[in-house]
Amino acid sequence: MSFRQYALILLFVLTTGGPACGQTPLAPQSGVLVLRNGQVLNGDVTRAGDYYIVSQGEGSELRLKADDVELFCGSIDEAYEFKTRHLSGLSAKPHIELAKWCMRHGM
Repeated sequence: MSFRQYALILLFVLTTGGPACGQTPLAPQSGVLVLRNGQVLNGDVTRAGDYYIVSQGEGSELRLKADDVELFCGSIDEAYEFKTRHLSGLSAKPHIELAKWCMRHGM
């Protein structure tokens, strides 16, 4: 096989296979959305471009900008683990804020 044929095959594979690997599933996933303002939403979550769509039962649907979402995860416990791993600073203030967040969400 010549270098030219090899290059064309490689280019074809990269252009057709790459985008499919990076796409998010269109089917809703049950989980938790943690918003940047500290609120938490539970439900069936679908990522649709620059938005998250959260369904909370029949007829209840919220559409949120992805920029407003800090994290999508499977449970509130996973959200807590994420927040503990991303505490900033050495002072007590970030820990107190995390404790308040936990109390707000019944942890």
